[in-house]
Amino acid sequence: MTLSVFSVKAQSKTTSSADSCRHRGAAEKYLKGYLIAQGWELEKTHDLVALLTRCADYEERFASLREGGAVLNEYIIAGRYPGDVAYEAIGEEEAEEAVAIVRRIAEAVQSELEL
Repeated sequence: MTLSVFSVKAQSKTTSSADSCRHRGAAEKYLKGYLIAQGWELEKTHDLVALLTRCADYEERFASLREGGAVLNEYIIAGRYPGDVAYEAIGEEEAEEAVAIVRRIAEAVQSELEL
């Protein structure tokens, strides 16, 4: 997902808990893409904090994004499974926070890869 496509989605007037999960997935793909560009072998993981820690091994700026990664990690289950965890508790404010975090991750990756 390019930043321009992501930006169109991020600017929509309504953001649901399912959207928060998809945004979290976009962050995961950005980070895995960055790591693969560094020679990392793809691993099955959805832990954004772990991925950001690996990214920070190559570029220190990713370490400052780990707190946001922890916030997004909370949405992996909550955004996918209604009635589980806090699906209904993901409101507009939380969804907007998720979009902002993903935007920072996307911008960091694009900057580092000179995209």
